[in-house]
Amino acid sequence: MYKDLPQFQVQELFDDMMWPDHPLGRNIAGSIGSVSGIGRSQIMKYHGSWYTPQNIVIACAGNLDEALLEASAKSIFSRSKNDPGEAFIPFLASDTGPQVRIISKDIKQTHINMGFPGLNRFHKDRYALGLLHVILGGNMSSRLFNEVREKKGLAYEIATHIKRLKDTGAFFVHAGIDNKRLIDATTVIFKEFERIKKEKVSRGELRRAKDFFIAQSQMALDDSLDHMLWMGESLMNMGFVQTKAEMRDYIERVTSEDIQRLCREILRFDRLQFAVVGAQGRGAEKKIKDMILK
Repeated sequence: MYKDLPQFQVQELFDDMMWPDHPLGRNIAGSIGSVSGIGRSQIMKYHGSWYTPQNIVIACAGNLDEALLEASAKSIFSRSKNDPGEAFIPFLASDTGPQVRIISKDIKQTHINMGFPGLNRFHKDRYALGLLHVILGGNMSSRLFNEVREKKGLAYEIATHIKRLKDTGAFFVHAGIDNKRLIDATTVIFKEFERIKKEKVSRGELRRAKDFFIAQSQMALDDSLDHMLWMGESLMNMGFVQTKAEMRDYIERVTSEDIQRLCREILRFDRLQFAVVGAQGRGAEKKIKDMILK
């Protein structure tokens, strides 16, 4: 069914290019063959290996009886085996060089994911990357949205995205583009990559990005569900629960120089992965490769 949704299919293609021969690069739903071959014993074995007390975080937000909650959790988990569970499979990066892959499909617009290896979730520059995302493609005031969509009308949708994982990550652009204007849109996107590497972000633009980032994050935490998810993900991924004040402090420390340095480290065309799903052929593939290698 996901193959009927090109925005999902191009994401799967991009993941396979970014993390080849690794679970991160595989379709999370599996294939018809792999799902058909799963039996009850395999499911139970997987559950026993991964769903252990050491791998579980309980996060709650709201009007709760903390003592009762803690006692209930201890009672339930004391019945489980004290099994450490299996370790995750680390990703060993290899230099594949730039790649362009196209799935040719007769649809009304072309979907692209173009991106680079990013940062893991613990990296010291993760907040600078968050601000780069806001500036380049994180909202309707971003550079790519204005240049590609508003000024030139080359895309129906365009935005940057971040994937932060335990030992790897990705920073990429997704866009839905008029079939006849793929090369035009790619040209503008590449120019914006070069511009943000060459020119430091102005003080005003950085201030607006920080205000947006902080406001979005703090408003989300006004909802008890989002607050619960924030605490659970922070504890599970980082080993502690980060406060609003701590997050704000980290954001405020980021400078224009930090963002420019990060852009030069990440936005490297010799590591660009370019995935396309749409009414495109070998001609488009060659043109994009030539643009990357220029």
